[in-house]
Amino acid sequence: MGDNGLKILSLNVKGLNTPQKRRLLLRELKRSACHIAMIQETHFASSRQFSLRDRAFPVAYMASSPQKKKGVATLIHSSCPFKIHLQVSDPAGRYLMLVGQIASTTLTLFNIYAPNGYDPDFWTEISSLLTTKADGRVIFGGDFNAVPQPSLDRKASGDSSGTPSGYPQDASLESFMLDHSLVDAWRLHHPGDRDFTFFSNPHHSYSRIDLFLVSLSTMPLIPTSSIGDITWSDHAPIFMTLSIPSYTPAWSWRLNSSLLHKPEHILELQQQLRDYFLENYSPTLSPTTLWLAHKTVIRGHLIQLGSRLKKQKLASLVSLTKDLSKWETLNKLSPSDVLTARIKTIRTAIRQLLGEDAARSLAWSKRTYFE
Repeated sequence: MGDNGLKILSLNVKGLNTPQKRRLLLRELKRSACHIAMIQETHFASSRQFSLRDRAFPVAYMASSPQKKKGVATLIHSSCPFKIHLQVSDPAGRYLMLVGQIASTTLTLFNIYAPNGYDPDFWTEISSLLTTKADGRVIFGGDFNAVPQPSLDRKASGDSSGTPSGYPQDASLESFMLDHSLVDAWRLHHPGDRDFTFFSNPHHSYSRIDLFLVSLSTMPLIPTSSIGDITWSDHAPIFMTLSIPSYTPAWSWRLNSSLLHKPEHILELQQQLRDYFLENYSPTLSPTTLWLAHKTVIRGHLIQLGSRLKKQKLASLVSLTKDLSKWETLNKLSPSDVLTARIKTIRTAIRQLLGEDAARSLAWSKRTYFE
C-alpha cells in the first residue's frame, strides 16, 4: 500500500458479545493495517452497547437492533482524518451510512448486513437513502447475503459450474446495482476468477456474499481489492484500497508489557541493564545523562525482543495460513469431507494462536469493557 492508499476492510464477525472476540477483532484490524473497518453481525443490543474502541481505533460508529442479533459497526483508525458530516443508523441494525470528508475527497460509506432472503423493502430503503442523502464517492461494504453473478459466485458440493439461476435475493442485488450504477470492485479486478468469502457447513457450499460495491466514478481510485482467509470468523475478510491524496499515517512506540511476563525475558533485560551501566559508567559523565541514555538503549532492546517474538509467531501463522489457503483452494474446486475436516483442524490451530494473542492483549489493555 502506498502512502496515499486508504485500506478498507469488511468482515462479518458473527457476534462480539465476549471480551475475547472483541479483542480478536481489534488485533485482526491491527494486523491487517486497515484504516476503515466495516463490521457486520456485532450482535449488540441497542440498550446495552459494548465498546469497540482502543488506541488504534478511537472512533466507532454503530447501528444495533433491540435484540442481540444483526448489528453493524464502522471503525476509523486514529491516523485516518475522516471528518463525519452525517450519520444514519438503522434502528434494526441492518445498515449504517456515514457521509464525510478526507482531505478534499467527499465519501459516503454504507456498511450493510442484508437480510438472508428475498426482501425488496430493504433495498427500497437503501435506494431512498442513496438518492437523498449520499454525497461524493459512494462505497458499499458488507455482507449482502446475495451474489452479483451466481454462476461464478456460488458453488455447491460436487458442483463445478456454480448456480446459474441463483436465488431471488441475487436478482434483487443485481437490480439494485444496475439502478444505481454500482460495480463489484473485486470482480472488476478479477474477471472470470472464482473465489469465495463464506462456507456453509450445513449445505457444504461456498459463496461470495461479502462485497465492496462502488460508484462508477470511484472505481478508477481503487488499485487493489482482495479476499482473505476464513480463520476465527466463519467469513473471510475482504479488502480494498482507495487512493486518497494527502493521507499520512501516524505511529508511536508503546511498551508491550507482555514481554515482561516471561522469566527468561526479565533475566535478559536485567543482563542488558547491568552491561549498560558497567560499560558506560564514568566519573566524568553526568548521572542524569547516564540515566536518560539508558532508556533509549533498553527501548531498543525491547523493540528487538518484540520483533524477534513477533517474527516467530508470524512464521507459525504464515505457515498455517498457507496450509489453510492450499486446502481451501482444493476444497473449493472439489469439496469433500476429508478436506473439510483438515480445514477445520487448521482453523482451530489458527484460532488458538490468535486467541492466545488476544488474551495477552486483553490482560494488559487499559480499555474498559462493559461486562
